[in-house]
Amino acid sequence: MRPPKVNVRKVKRGNSPSYIIDYWLDGVRHRPVVSKNKRQADLIAAKKEIELSGVKHNLLPEVKVIKPIDGLIDEYLLSKRHEVVLGTSNRYRNHLEPLRVFLNLRFPQVAEDISLFKSLYFVELIDFIKEEDKYNWVPSTINRMREMVSSLFTFAIDRDYIIKNPMKGTKSIPVPEKDGPEFFTKAELNEIWKIIDPFWKPFLRFIYHTGLRKGELINLTWDKVKLGGDNYTIKIVSFDEFTTKTGRMRIIPLNKNAYAIINAQINRHPKYVFISKKGDKIHPNSPYVAIKKVLKELNLTGHVHKLRHTHASHLVMGGKSIFEVQKLLGHSKIETTQIYAHLSPEHQKSVVEVLEDDFDD
Repeated sequence: MRPPKVNVRKVKRGNSPSYIIDYWLDGVRHRPVVSKNKRQADLIAAKKEIELSGVKHNLLPEVKVIKPIDGLIDEYLLSKRHEVVLGTSNRYRNHLEPLRVFLNLRFPQVAEDISLFKSLYFVELIDFIKEEDKYNWVPSTINRMREMVSSLFTFAIDRDYIIKNPMKGTKSIPVPEKDGPEFFTKAELNEIWKIIDPFWKPFLRFIYHTGLRKGELINLTWDKVKLGGDNYTIKIVSFDEFTTKTGRMRIIPLNKNAYAIINAQINRHPKYVFISKKGDKIHPNSPYVAIKKVLKELNLTGHVHKLRHTHASHLVMGGKSIFEVQKLLGHSKIETTQIYAHLSPEHQKSVVEVLEDDFDD
């Protein structure tokens, strides 16, 4: 029987073209991304034809497939497109981009054949990230990248590109324990509300009263708002234009302040609850610029997301449990919400007071 024909095709992947090999085997079509270099792709296609010929006729041993880092990352991200939400997919890409840049710049031979990658290269990658001002990554971010790179090579093992995971010998960077997330005090909030651009005040105050992420509020539409009766709520859910961070839906009750803010937005736009000064959908940078200007004037640090931290911090300090706050914030894991636990001194005090001492010194 005639062995399968392996074709090389040019495809669009990101900002630059890539090359795939295209062939059928046992009734299944295979089209993996193999390289950004045409010559390299032709070589891989030729070797694949030899390999398939050997497999088909049991004549030749399996031939090693040379996989470049560009092709591996593209193929890995492509495999995740139906498993994770868009925001997570973008984080995957951002965490793997330094590896791609580093290898192509410093070790082009390894970039063209990922089987040459050793754990030592990851140590040098960390140094590279620390040298490059554009990354400015903290230890926890580098540790997340390490997990992502390890997952990438596990994927390579599953695809028979490599035999062992070269990340096995690497270790996480120690992360100094922090006091917890930064948040605004009520006095600081009052100063912010006094001088903030009146147009952005309702938007930013609504984040404080609900704990929404900026993107969630920008994409909040009227069909997700319930203001009838005594139970005022909003629903955070994915739709065609927007995907939630976790992919899950959650319903958030509105306090009287949040209700008053959202009620004042009625009839301003047929679709979006909050709109830009031009009357259309808000650009993500607009509220960021608005609050940054005020914080600079007040000599405070922070950003829009700090209002979400402030919402959670004030709830915990007000006596709400970590589990209640977890549901409101939409955290998929309680460990994420646990960063606010230390803000409940009264709760900690009540815990230790249950201990009794039945003997004298």
